Amino acid sequence: MKELSPKKYIETKARNLPIHKCFINRDWQSSKMANVIVMRKHVNGNVTVGIYLIDLLCLGVKDAHFLFNEPEDKVLEYFENSLQEVDYNLAHNIVYAGHDFAMEYDIQPHPDFKTVKNILEEDDDNIPLIEVEVGDRNGLPSLILQPGQEFKYRHVYEKLTSKLGKDNFNYYVGDNYDDEDDDDDVSNKIDDYELGSITPCNVTSIDIEDLINEEKRENRTFFEISTIMIELSLRLLSNTQPDLFDDIPVDEREEYFDIESAPFFPEGFTQEQDEQVMEFEDDDIAFLKQVTKSNPITDEERSTHNIKMLHKYANNPVVVVKVLEDSIYLNLEIVPEVRGVLKRLSLQYPIAKINYAFSTLILEENDSLIDYVVKGDDIYSVFPNVESFSLYELYSFWLLKTFYELQNNNLKKAIYYYELLAETDLTSVLLDQVQRLMSDKINEYLNLRDKET
Repeated sequence: MKELSPKKYIETKARNLPIHKCFINRDWQSSKMANVIVMRKHVNGNVTVGIYLIDLLCLGVKDAHFLFNEPEDKVLEYFENSLQEVDYNLAHNIVYAGHDFAMEYDIQPHPDFKTVKNILEEDDDNIPLIEVEVGDRNGLPSLILQPGQEFKYRHVYEKLTSKLGKDNFNYYVGDNYDDEDDDDDVSNKIDDYELGSITPCNVTSIDIEDLINEEKRENRTFFEISTIMIELSLRLLSNTQPDLFDDIPVDEREEYFDIESAPFFPEGFTQEQDEQVMEFEDDDIAFLKQVTKSNPITDEERSTHNIKMLHKYANNPVVVVKVLEDSIYLNLEIVPEVRGVLKRLSLQYPIAKINYAFSTLILEENDSLIDYVVKGDDIYSVFPNVESFSLYELYSFWLLKTFYELQNNNLKKAIYYYELLAETDLTSVLLDQVQRLMSDKINEYLNLRDKET
């Protein structure tokens, strides 16, 4: 008889094992963040463990994973000193209180909860109900994020806004959350951000002393360093050359209000296409996990992978755009083939047409069909038949416009569009090329000013 995999065993047989011990962090009631551990005991003395990270303020089941058939003493080495033992019924109620509260707002549990929930008992009337406080003191959701997580949880923000309105839930980015603290004039530090999470949006809130600290900068990723250097240049220009900046602050411009109301994916994007984007990202992560210092991925292997993704998701414009960006950035020979697919999709999707136009500029190719796209001042004039645009379309258009204006030596207009794209809190691999060109143009401008004076 074929032996079941750990995952299959948990999904089909875990509830046949007796509940053994349960643990939770001591400060779960004050922090509203619960690390719940549930053990079931095998006949061999080992334990299978469900581990659940529960956000009782908003997000519900943030994480879920399991340990299968492990020695109990080995497991306890990780948990026993930092957690307190609790009754199973309390552990169960905490998990499902967070889960159910989040689901009221269509905030889905971590995907692995589908498997790991089977280490818990069935959530039915056989479990005594214990009241667990969720939300803030008024029972409202509180979306509390660390710096750099704004994009990851934007879909949650959109759902809360849609269901409650912007003023009927709490939203806070940063450490030491206090629901009575509304001070927005707080400068963050570089070290507040996880590696790789600094973007053109959140870099604007980092203290200048940290930005000029070379030692702190050099520990960040290449893309983050590029973003930091552009931010430093823009802060310098805003003080010395204020005429390069629009009189209307970015958060008061008409385009800014499009950002606040924009969904992430384009109009007409189906649920299936949405899921395909997530599948693609999983496929790409699995591919990149092969990379090691001793076994780097070759251009040929990357090209083969990208072509495979292109054929698998040939009718998904967002995936094709991502494949094209990667292929251009790595200067792969498959770029013409990818652009051909994107050009076909551009007949139906503005996101495809915008990025086809952008790739035409970057590759310095000629295509008169995209002239009206690159020369349009705003996205609504370029696509007059589209009533509203997604966040990704807005970002892509403003990235295109920033690059176009830089190519035409219009630094003021380029800064205008760059400030807008920064507010979307999106990034892409080709942002680096735009930032490099912007750095060059700023340096040219400053050198010219120096000569004139």
